[in-house]
Amino acid sequence: MKRIWLILAAFLGLAATSLPAMADIQYTLNQGGSVGPTPFNYGTVNLHQVGTGGSAYITVTVTLSAGEVFLTTGSHSGFTWNLLGSTTPDSVTITSANAGGFTVRPFNGSYGNSPFGDFEYAIENKDTGGNGGIAGPLVFDIKRTGGLLLTDTLFSANADGNFFGSDIGTGCTFSSGKWGCAKTGVVAANTRIPEPQTWLLFFAGLAGLTALVMLQRRRKLARA
Repeated sequence: MKRIWLILAAFLGLAATSLPAMADIQYTLNQGGSVGPTPFNYGTVNLHQVGTGGSAYITVTVTLSAGEVFLTTGSHSGFTWNLLGSTTPDSVTITSANAGGFTVRPFNGSYGNSPFGDFEYAIENKDTGGNGGIAGPLVFDIKRTGGLLLTDTLFSANADGNFFGSDIGTGCTFSSGKWGCAKTGVVAANTRIPEPQTWLLFFAGLAGLTALVMLQRRRKLARA
């Protein structure tokens, strides 16, 4: 029995020490509206903590699934989001290899009558003529004076419960120097993917429950 408790203690210790090291938060672009089925995995939004203290900032990486592209045939909001008022950024800098295809601007409108509008900040796809789309990923840094931490920063949902929105083409193939897409439209993210530490705590709890059950069974056998 002592061995069981030692194993459990070691597992809980591993979970506890792993929590601070796992800084990433990830959402899935799972709402498609007219662009395709809902729910569906159109891609992911990963939030990564860089640095500590006053130099800390957040790197956002938007990776679309195969066959999905950020639209560039006209003015499209490649990616939109909200931050709580207390976390207004000082700067948003695009750092992806295809940075020339995007520009940052305030976003105070909506996507027509779609439920994916009413966001505060946007990265807009530049109109690149006949190319029609950028496969991504889209990578950008959000910074503010005094530092920006995932632990004290919350991306807030819009009125429809969506944290992020993106105007994309879906079912796209690249041929003769341009993208051809089966559909175009707006997708959004309202689902946060469970973090590794969440799974660690879950399995730690499961291990503890298993140990208690085994202890009770041994006590019953000892009494019999």
